[in-house]
Formats: sequence, structure tokens, C-alpha cells
Amino acid sequence: MFSVLATSSFRPSPSLSLLSNRVGKEQVRNAVKKAGVNRQVVASNTKQMQKGFRMKKKVEPTAKENHDGVHYMRPMPENRLKVDILKQHQTVLDLPIFRPEEMTDMALGKVHAFTPTTNTIMKSFGVPRNVVVDFRLLSKPSSVIRDVTLRVIDKLDEVVASTSKVTKMVFTGPPGNGKSYLMLQAIEYAQSVGYIVLYVPRASKLVDSSTMYTYDPRTRTYVQPKYSHLLLQRLSSVNDSSLRTLKLSKDVLAEDGSVRLSVGSSLYDLADLGLRDPTLAPTVLSNLFAELAQQSTIPVLLAIDDIQSLYNHTTLYKNPMYENIKPYHLSVPRLLLEYASNKKSFSRGMVIGAISGSNTNWPVPPELQESLGLTPPRPVSVYEKRYPEIEQYASGLENFPVPEQLTLDEAAAVYDLWRKDNALHTQSTDELFLSKYTEACGNPRRFVWEGLFRTMTT
Repeated sequence: MFSVLATSSFRPSPSLSLLSNRVGKEQVRNAVKKAGVNRQVVASNTKQMQKGFRMKKKVEPTAKENHDGVHYMRPMPENRLKVDILKQHQTVLDLPIFRPEEMTDMALGKVHAFTPTTNTIMKSFGVPRNVVVDFRLLSKPSSVIRDVTLRVIDKLDEVVASTSKVTKMVFTGPPGNGKSYLMLQAIEYAQSVGYIVLYVPRASKLVDSSTMYTYDPRTRTYVQPKYSHLLLQRLSSVNDSSLRTLKLSKDVLAEDGSVRLSVGSSLYDLADLGLRDPTLAPTVLSNLFAELAQQSTIPVLLAIDDIQSLYNHTTLYKNPMYENIKPYHLSVPRLLLEYASNKKSFSRGMVIGAISGSNTNWPVPPELQESLGLTPPRPVSVYEKRYPEIEQYASGLENFPVPEQLTLDEAAAVYDLWRKDNALHTQSTDELFLSKYTEACGNPRRFVWEGLFRTMTT
């Protein structure tokens, strides 16, 4: 069909400009004869002129930004820094760096800043929402060394040479008690002592139907190529040097039987294969996990925040029959569940998880509660249905309770950190500290967000 947009040489004659909203067929024919142009073009222009303002304008669809649901640390825009309250934030804290050799009893109750290496991990993998807000407000990403921090570090030192079947811990406790911060501290220490770190900051994004998925008849699962590609990209960027030293134990074959990568190639080349072809990302990610599990040269730490979302009975994804897909029928959740359970394990390493109490969309299922020995928030009937598959994936997990309250020394360190960073809007006194600590009942998140940040109105 002839298009006006495709005919740049078309120039309407002056006689066509005399057409009004009440143009008849005879006038159109006369105008066509005088102008000597295509009748369809004139008719199309006439029809548009007759419609006038009644004609709907075509709005070009704007491409949505690709977002995987993970919140990253980015600097605040300059236009927001012009606000007076932000101009006063000129202090750059001089804090000791989080180093393995300093993680002793002398570090208890003191604030340590995360190293630049850990900042790279956080920027690559992302961090939970509540943590990224804290880091944007603070001049430096930092945390307080607690007694539970040293216990997790001791555990990492104990299992450095043993299989991950020995230690699969899940951080438990009420909302806001510091489970996500504790996981970041574990990642910080593990990266410093030579672990390969695999971090999933928000596992709920794997089951809330926010990523593309398609059915794979070979594995009988729904693969998630987009998230698999992102996870490969993050793994290779954070663990670049380690993956280059590890070698493939067997050939990687294509569908036609040809060799894509031969024995002796580095695991970085394997990850790069999935990065260059996103359709291969789910298969490459599974093979990369298998190679990391088989090797015994470098220990591996698999950290999963919001882990209870992977153990729920259903997800928000739908199959062709519009039925909810089970989490173990999705490729990435199934892969994480297999290594978090006794089905698969790393030759050297450890698996840690954290339960998010603030995410009410994904509560802790009965199977996971019984495996961890948790007290259910409400009475659970013995007749409530249990899923054998979820029970198998939950077996072997160890409950690692995180204290609900900060000690006075830990709370004083948190208070002093935010005070030096100009977060208080009233005069700093001992009475203010004790009142806010008491109001929050020692809960870390409530102490900061509902206590110190509300000093502007109290």
C-alpha cells in the first residue's frame, strides 16, 4: 500500500490546501485531476482532515526499562543534592576497614566499613531494599561487628575444607534483627579469605513472575534465560580471577554433538559462552554450578537472602493451563534448592540463607518451619497439606538464630555512627539514646528507622 511517509518527493499543490472539513466526492475528484497525484493519497489526507480533532493520536510505545527487581547502590542525583538538608551532609567518616585479621573480640561493638572489593560485590549482585537505603544515607557502607558476626566467621573457618553437606545454615529471627547485614558480613569475610561467592540478594524475584520464562522439554522445567544471563554476568565479574584458574573437567558439547569447549578450558570461558548466547545461559549456569561443586581447589559460598520464598507451595508464574507453577519446576529456583538441600553439594564450601520476615507475600511454609524447628506464628493443623518435594528440599538445613536485640554496646556504636553522619536533628544526649533504644526494644531496624530518623519530629 502506498504510504505518505514513504514518499518524500510528494508535495501537495496549493489546490489541495483549499479542502475543508466538508469536502465532497466531486471536489475530491476535481482536486485530484488538477493536482495530478495519487487518488489514495488525497483520499487519505481528506479523511484525516474530515475527522479533525476526533482522530486519536498514535502514541509510540516507549520501551520499558529492564529491571530484575534488585536494588543497586547508585549516587544521588545532583539536583537533589541542592536541598539544604543534603548540603549539610559534608562529613566523610574515617572508619576502620573490615579485614579478616581484625575480626576478634576486640572488634565487638565497633563499626567497620566494607572494603572496596565488597562494594564491587554489592554493586554487581545488588543488596536488599532496606540495606541499600541505609547505604545511600551513610557516607560509607558500613556495619557493626556483633557477637553473632564472629560466630559466623568461626563457622566459615571451620568448614573451609569440608563439603557443604556439613553446614547449610539459615539465619532466622524477627523482622529487622540484622539477618541481611549478617549475610553481607559473611560475604565480606568469605571474599577476603578466598571463597568464590554466589549471592542472591532477593530470591523472591525468582518466583514473583518478574522475569521471562519458557518451557524446556529436555529438562521438563521452565527456564529463565534472562535471570540466568544476569546471574552469569554477576558471577563472572565478581569471581573473575578464581574462575580463570579453574579448568573444565569434561567437554561442553553442542546440540549437534560438536565440542563447544574442550577439557582444560577455564570456567570463565564457560560463563562467557552463556554471556555471548543468552539462550544457552540456563544450561551454562547449571554446568557452571556442577563444575564448581566438583572442584576442591577453591571453597564456594552460596548465600541466598529471602530464601523462604523458594520453599512456598506455588509461585506467581502460570503454565499454559493458567495454573500456578511450583518453585521446583523453575530452572533457577530448582538449581538453588538442589544445592541448599542434600541432593547436591559443593566439595568445599558452605550454604547460608536468610529468612525475610518483612516480606509477607512469601511466608515461611510449614515444611520449612518444621525442618528448622521454628515456632509457627499461628497454629498449624495436622491436616494441612504437606508437599513431599518441599520436605526433601528443606531437609538438612540448620537453624542459626540471630539475636533479636542489639546489646547496649552495639546500639551505642550504631547511634554514634549516625550521629557523626549528621542523621540526628536534635541535640545528642544520653537520654535520647536510651529512650530510642527502649522504644525500639533493641531491634536494629526499628532503632534506626523508627528512632533516630524520627528525631526531626520528636
